[in-house]
Amino acid sequence: VLVSPDGRNIRIPNTDVISNTVVNMTREGHLRSSARVGVAYGSDLASVRTLLLTAAANVTGVMTDPAPTAGVIEFDDSAVVFEIRFWHIPTAAASFTVTAAMYEAIDSALSANGIVIPFPQRDVWVRAPAAPATPETEIHTE
Repeated sequence: VLVSPDGRNIRIPNTDVISNTVVNMTREGHLRSSARVGVAYGSDLASVRTLLLTAAANVTGVMTDPAPTAGVIEFDDSAVVFEIRFWHIPTAAASFTVTAAMYEAIDSALSANGIVIPFPQRDVWVRAPAAPATPETEIHTE
């Protein structure tokens, strides 16, 4: 019987344990988590990476060995998306607490350095008709 992070008992039949691979996430004493953040196009990407790693160094619970890593993972419609990967002790409570603290540290570091976290935007272009409307192409509303 296993106990889930929210206190529920989990029963795994022996046949499942014998016939499947079992991953023990607590054996090694550390677990990797990640956080993603998008920054505005035109931002200094090297500076953003440095800010993310500096933010991680200031989050309680983030391990220094193995060291956190960060980099660009995607060019999104509205942002250049970074991911920072970091290690911490392997409990559900620690995973949530450390990840939440990481996002707060990232937000503080980026905003203190003028790096914008953009929101999705769309540009709508209204074009003038190519030729003046004729009676056949006019739309009448009544």
